[in-house]
Amino acid sequence: MMAFAGDHRIMAKGRFALGMMEIDVGLAAPIGVVEMLRHFLGGRVTERVLVSGERFTPENALSLGLVEELAEPAQLMDRALAQARALAQKPAAGYRRLKRYSREALAARMQALDDAHLDELVDQWFSEETQRLVAAAVQRMKKPAAA
Repeated sequence: MMAFAGDHRIMAKGRFALGMMEIDVGLAAPIGVVEMLRHFLGGRVTERVLVSGERFTPENALSLGLVEELAEPAQLMDRALAQARALAQKPAAGYRRLKRYSREALAARMQALDDAHLDELVDQWFSEETQRLVAAAVQRMKKPAAA
């Protein structure tokens, strides 16, 4: 969720994946996150990302617009820092204002939706099914990887 909120996403090439797997543990992403993804990715891609729980390869993530750029793993940090420096060079007042103009309505919609659906999210998180699926996922993560 945090990566999708960024201004510019760079993903390492190789055997990496990006996705939203909440559905696999019985959760729906918070409705504000759904709204944010719909705003940035469009309805069909958002639905695919959220409902499928798919782990997207770097190439697929790029083609769907989940990331803007791919980099060799050894170059990832350099590319991220270069992008951050490029954004930091923009005049601060104008950049800040433009960001507010472009995202203020989205932020307000996200907040209103999250407020309206908070009880539903809490009930979902503490449901028997979700707790069972989360516990099982934690157990799978504890197992050592096969050599």
